[in-house]
Amino acid sequence: MAPISLPDVLETHADAAMFLRAQRSRAARSRTHGLAQLAPLDERLEAHLDGLLLAAEGGDDAAGAARRAGGRFVEAFLAIRLRSAPLLRDAAERAGLGPGVAGGERDVVAALGWAPWSDADAVTAEPAGGRADAPLALLRLHAQRAHRRDPGDALPRATLAGDPRLRAAALRAAGELCRRDLTGALRDALDDPDAGCRAWAAWSGALLGDPRCRRALPALARAGEAELAERALELAVRVLPPGEAEALIREIAAAGGERRALAAAAAWGDARAVPWILALADRPDLARLAGWAFSAITGVDVARGELAAVPPPGFRAGPTDDPWERDVGMDPDARLAWPDAGKLRARWADLAGRFDQGARHRLGRPIDRAALHDALFDPAHAARVPQALRAGAALDLAALEPGRALFEVRGPSFRQARALRPAGRPDEAPRVAAR
Repeated sequence: MAPISLPDVLETHADAAMFLRAQRSRAARSRTHGLAQLAPLDERLEAHLDGLLLAAEGGDDAAGAARRAGGRFVEAFLAIRLRSAPLLRDAAERAGLGPGVAGGERDVVAALGWAPWSDADAVTAEPAGGRADAPLALLRLHAQRAHRRDPGDALPRATLAGDPRLRAAALRAAGELCRRDLTGALRDALDDPDAGCRAWAAWSGALLGDPRCRRALPALARAGEAELAERALELAVRVLPPGEAEALIREIAAAGGERRALAAAAAWGDARAVPWILALADRPDLARLAGWAFSAITGVDVARGELAAVPPPGFRAGPTDDPWERDVGMDPDARLAWPDAGKLRARWADLAGRFDQGARHRLGRPIDRAALHDALFDPAHAARVPQALRAGAALDLAALEPGRALFEVRGPSFRQARALRPAGRPDEAPRVAAR
């Protein structure tokens, strides 16, 4: 048996880290996983990253192993931990993070958020005696966003930068960091020539309570670029008057976007949406998502007891072994329970009187400050509340409490754990860290 070489070990670490990063990315947005499921993934990912970092600090080409495996997140993470600005620039350029280049920046931004702030701060620091160029300024702003560090006077300057990527990042940061002093800049950016800048200006301004920015959200939700349209929709149903939120959901459903509308109805949380949700529970393509939306509002666990059902005869989800299969996408509802639509309607008939029409609910509780703090900062709740609902709670809390930074529920679980309150401590959420 041939001995295992160090390059083989590095490749194994890099492959495993890349695989776990992909798993972790899905789990961080999951409709079924909470922090309890996220933490073991994070521990395993950290172990492989530590192995690569130890090798890199000893002079081995761990970054090269990550690059060969296609691991942009790992390559960028090692560059940050080694505080090597040239390596980070190379990783960012390969990921498409250069000025004016659209592309795969998500992994590099995630690496900036995963690494300790001291390293991210050092590797993106402005050069002595001169201002950072656009690529470095963009990396620094992403690092500050991810760690919820206020850039201070640099942020308003970035909203006027020539590079639209840097402007968009700054406009997004204004909302995430609760920079209410930039509300005027956000309004002005609603007329920005770049679509991404307009979308983030509307999103941030709406989160900060600006009426004009709120009015811009429905148009973005209907016709914006896919990811930005989803962000606009999930915020719009939270900040618009109830009648306008309901009308927007119905309009999107009528235009063939029932899946988007179901997710938006769950985010809205108004009991008026429940009969419509239950009507869609009869459709095999929407039944599981409808059951989840029902649970998200009422707190009824569809996966347990008599409310669960088996898949309908002949139902097939996801890709098959057929080489001629055209649809090779993964089943987006694979982990969601199949509901018995008739029994759900019967359960709702018993429960409906407990839910006020016009009041928003999450998991059977009115959406108020206490419920939001529990979902985000109470150890027992945060462990089991699905990540998708925790992300919604973060938006609700940021809109409800002016001055609060948007809590990052996708951040490393070991960092989120520092924000969890010990039993008996009064509700307290972390504020934006000073520079």
